[in-house]
Amino acid sequence: MPHSPRPMDKAEKIVEQYLISKSYETVVYEPTVNATPDFLVDGRIAVEVTRLNIHYDDHLLEPYAHVQHLIPVYQSLRNMLLKFGPSIDGESWLVFFSLMHPFKGWGAIRAAVKSELDAFYACKNRENCSFKVAESIEITLRKAHKQMETFYFYAGGSEDFQGCLVISEMNRNIQIAADLKSVKIKSEKEKYDQWWLALVDGIGCGISGQDFEQLLSMPLNRLDWNKILLVNPLVPTEAHEF
Repeated sequence: MPHSPRPMDKAEKIVEQYLISKSYETVVYEPTVNATPDFLVDGRIAVEVTRLNIHYDDHLLEPYAHVQHLIPVYQSLRNMLLKFGPSIDGESWLVFFSLMHPFKGWGAIRAAVKSELDAFYACKNRENCSFKVAESIEITLRKAHKQMETFYFYAGGSEDFQGCLVISEMNRNIQIAADLKSVKIKSEKEKYDQWWLALVDGIGCGISGQDFEQLLSMPLNRLDWNKILLVNPLVPTEAHEF
């Protein structure tokens, strides 16, 4: 009796959504059951999937905060920011957040976050800053280099508290993931025309284009990968490409 592919994990489901959104002719999950690659695109592009987490000493660590909180916070905070309306005199502010462990839940901190944003909005002499709420979340505000459609513009979030988004840390972890997965595909490398590494971003979770340009400028050894994708878990149809 033939074996069936194993159930997709969350990262694989996100990458499947991304690949399907690109209108390839075929996207096949586990073309060789329980073996690499995770997906085969148009019969010639092998795609390996992993979640971009924080690594130390080449060992994957679980995030400090619970990942299940990230999307609800992202959705609620983004809606909150939109309600502040358009930029003021051409001035817009990029908003980043980092969850702190143990996270107390959005309901417990929502009003306090809104109060901090209200105070900043009303301030006449605004400067780049960060503030913590109930030792549960850190909000970082950076003045945008150009006018955005709104006064507050969501620019990125992180499920673990390390201050604001650290691009160099993302670069380090992308390299580690590329190294580890490259070892996995060595014996299968000649079977397909191209190999892509799809990283579901569990560190930045939707970094801005400006931050990605900085990330792209850093050294990265692509090894056996024809393309590396940094997929946004909050909007699975979006990805940055290396």
